Amino acid sequence: MFASGVVKLTSGCPTWWGLTAMEWHYESQCIPTPLAWFLHQTPQCIHQLEVVGTYLTEIIFPFLFFAPLASIRAMGVYAQVSLMTMIMFTGNYNFFNLITCGLVITSLDDTYLPSAATLVTYISPLSNGGLGAIGALLKLPFKMLIALVKLPYKVVVQATKCPARAVSTIGVLSVLAASGWIMRVLGGVGVDGNCGKLTFARPELEWFLSHFVPLAIVMGLVSLLANIGRAYYHTLRSANKSKMIKLGEVIQTSIVSCAVMTMFAVSLVPITELDRDTQNKIPLSVQELYHRTRQYHLAKQLWLV
Repeated sequence: MFASGVVKLTSGCPTWWGLTAMEWHYESQCIPTPLAWFLHQTPQCIHQLEVVGTYLTEIIFPFLFFAPLASIRAMGVYAQVSLMTMIMFTGNYNFFNLITCGLVITSLDDTYLPSAATLVTYISPLSNGGLGAIGALLKLPFKMLIALVKLPYKVVVQATKCPARAVSTIGVLSVLAASGWIMRVLGGVGVDGNCGKLTFARPELEWFLSHFVPLAIVMGLVSLLANIGRAYYHTLRSANKSKMIKLGEVIQTSIVSCAVMTMFAVSLVPITELDRDTQNKIPLSVQELYHRTRQYHLAKQLWLV
């Protein structure tokens, strides 16, 4: 998603730089839905806010996936899922939206996911067949959307009952406040009457990429190593398992960790396409590994302009 947001600007497209892209998007995208027609009729200021919201969601919020607090990671997930949901309701991009939702949801802790009983209430009507199953299938997206909207409210309610939750809530509110400030660091949005425009230019964008692409790599590596360390900790801490079982689990964890580290290394090449200086610093062995495994599509660019 970070690359999808950045490439809108690096492409040099005047509609994305002038915040007018959404004035054309709804009628020029892949197989627009009836809802797209209604959104196309909204005022120009709404379209400009949609472009700014897209930049915020695709360029800034992906960094939240590496946050130490689960609530802040959840905020990044909600933003991405909300964007993907709106795209699904207004156009047809095949399975791209579902793949994105599936990937970002893995950043959530189990406490933020629906229980098995809740899933049964959603899915069980589908097994009845007939018109009832069709009706349940049509209602399913709306039920999931309502559940998604209710989640932030539940987090706030839980925060009043638990100090740890209160800290998480303060973290989420801080991220919300900082989001606008970060956009100002990038250049922000200057409003002149009814017309908004990006107030940063190509040099500022290149400065941002030269600093934040390496930062994203470091944050991803630190987050990955922390999760690997936590996996080993939970594997070894159990006192009710024999040494042989623990040894087997350590071997399994090691195999998975090596596979994940390899995937992370391979993914460095496509993500650094955004900044060639950073890409040139990647070890030649990693670049060679990427080119050797490229035919298996382990990691590749998926940029939407």
